Amino acid sequence: NNLSHCKLWENDTWKVTEIGIKFINRIDDGFDPIEEMAMIHLAVGRYAELIGDIKEQQAKIEKINSQKFLEELKKSFINKGYIGLNPERASSKSRQFLQSETQIMKRFKLIEINKGRFFFPGIGFKFNDSRIEKLLNSYYEIYGGKLQEAA
Repeated sequence: NNLSHCKLWENDTWKVTEIGIKFINRIDDGFDPIEEMAMIHLAVGRYAELIGDIKEQQAKIEKINSQKFLEELKKSFINKGYIGLNPERASSKSRQFLQSETQIMKRFKLIEINKGRFFFPGIGFKFNDSRIEKLLNSYYEIYGGKLQEAA
């Protein structure tokens, strides 16, 4: 799903897109694949937008404990229409809200860790804003207008 979400290939044909070709060429040229994927996730994968939405919503909710925080954050995302719920969809409930996304953010060093957790009491999530800005600037410098083509 990540490769499709980040528009590295066309969903129906699996044909590599222009961004995918640029990504492959940069890896072949010796650039760091994690840094490249972090840039692409932030811009094309809309992680920068997700982070902005989290910051906006977490400013409005209590941040006493992780479980309550995630429940309230999820409710606010539902109320804003950012996520939809499909009652017919089977769910194991084994994965917490934003668990996969925060793990990816950790790998890309976009989110800070507090004693092995992403939650900071009284704060919520803490993001590495300077790194996010640097990666986004690099994305636009390297991949340029290809974001519009992918969107």
